Amino acid sequence: MSAQERNDSDINDVFDSIALSENLIQKEGFEEGFKKGERDGAIEGFHIGFHKGIDIGNEIGYYIGAVEALHVLSKTEELTVRARQVLSKLRELLKEFPVCNDPNVDIICYLEKIRAKYKMICSLLKMEPNVPSSGEFSF
Repeated sequence: MSAQERNDSDINDVFDSIALSENLIQKEGFEEGFKKGERDGAIEGFHIGFHKGIDIGNEIGYYIGAVEALHVLSKTEELTVRARQVLSKLRELLKEFPVCNDPNVDIICYLEKIRAKYKMICSLLKMEPNVPSSGEFSF
């Protein structure tokens, strides 16, 4: 290979690197931004999930307390057969509510069933379904 050919190939490499530098910089910027987005998204997702989990836990705790109070009350008060059935089913749903994070379990579906049964028992007992929202819990 002559000196002229080496010089030509070196010049071609220089021109290629200049022409392709914009693409290279764009690719590196994309990869860096993507990695940062993944990290930031994971952190934000964790915090949102954590706080939503606290809200759901407080709501479930409220239902458990209310149902246990109604269960104790049902021993002294006369309840209809239907009210007893709904109360029993609600207690079952609350006991079955998952306490561990299982990706195969639809927690929202469980929660909706519990909410519906709670509203039903409140309706049957002619009481107001006062479930505090997440900001109204006193603990």
